[in-house]
Amino acid sequence: MLILLGGWIIQGCVSGQRAFDQGNYVQAVLDAVERLRESPGNRKAVQVLQLSYPEAIKFLEAEIEERKISGSPEAWTVAVRNYQQINRLYDEIRRSPSALKIIPEPQQRFKELAEARQFAAEELYQKGIAAMMKGTREDSKQAYFNFNQTLNLVPAYKEALEFANQAKMDATLHVVVEPMMMNRLGWDFEAAVFGARRNEFVRFMTPQQVMRDTIRRIDQVVAMMVNGFSQANPVITRSSQDVVDSVKTGEKKVGQKVIPVMTAVKARVTVFEKTIQARGAVVLKIFDGRSRAEVASYDIESVQQWSDNWAIYTGDIRALTRNFRNLAEKRESAPAEMVLRNLVRQDLERKISNRVAEYYRNF
Repeated sequence: MLILLGGWIIQGCVSGQRAFDQGNYVQAVLDAVERLRESPGNRKAVQVLQLSYPEAIKFLEAEIEERKISGSPEAWTVAVRNYQQINRLYDEIRRSPSALKIIPEPQQRFKELAEARQFAAEELYQKGIAAMMKGTREDSKQAYFNFNQTLNLVPAYKEALEFANQAKMDATLHVVVEPMMMNRLGWDFEAAVFGARRNEFVRFMTPQQVMRDTIRRIDQVVAMMVNGFSQANPVITRSSQDVVDSVKTGEKKVGQKVIPVMTAVKARVTVFEKTIQARGAVVLKIFDGRSRAEVASYDIESVQQWSDNWAIYTGDIRALTRNFRNLAEKRESAPAEMVLRNLVRQDLERKISNRVAEYYRNF
């Protein structure tokens, strides 16, 4: 156990040194502090921390200044990120007595972070407005993300919440799911569409919801039709085999020992297998909400099978294995009337839901 622990500590120190050599000073500090928690006084970790901490602070602050001087549109967003990293290093070192001995006065930027949050919120707020003004769904998505980031930095910032809601509405694809036509099976699969894995920018609605919510823009329409259900006649197959076993039929004395008397027993077993197959299909179509032009069509099919076994035998039952005896105790059976129909319907629901989720995944 000690050997394993020592190897883990050495490996940790190596990873910290590697991060330092690659210029990832923040990670090097974090690795070194973690090693010192596990092995106070670890010389390699001490060395990595001594070298990497000043470089980490220097790098993070230099990037902030460079972004400000260059007029980068993300200058304050970067400032928030880097100040958060400086403060994280401060917290990690203070929670490690060994690390605190090496860096007795870690730096923190809580005041600067609070100020940067305000500027970054405005930065993201303006980016959101600019994106929303472009008027496309993709730009509205970006605007929505910008406004949410704004609110994460400064809750209730200006009209960010109202704009986020508007951007979300503009970015959302409104899809009407038409009621299925009446069919002899009484099947409907609207719930499978509504239950599909959600893309947050796709909203499925019933025609009633469209009227109630006074939705002005319908982007697409989903329509489905049952394309038949059939259940085939039973198919029965059989296979026969001879089985032999030895059973104890008595005892006899041989010298001073009593040994069992074994007798060979035989039987012939015929195993029957009965299978019934059912098939159902649905046509799923997607139309443009304005022109009603067909934009996608899928034939979705399910094939389900029920089967059962039983057996008969001739000869000595004692020759049968436990499995053959169990089969011999059974009789020919048939599935309940709705079993296969329900299996097909459930499989179609799953396939429809998956197909809809796949189609709308990237919208």
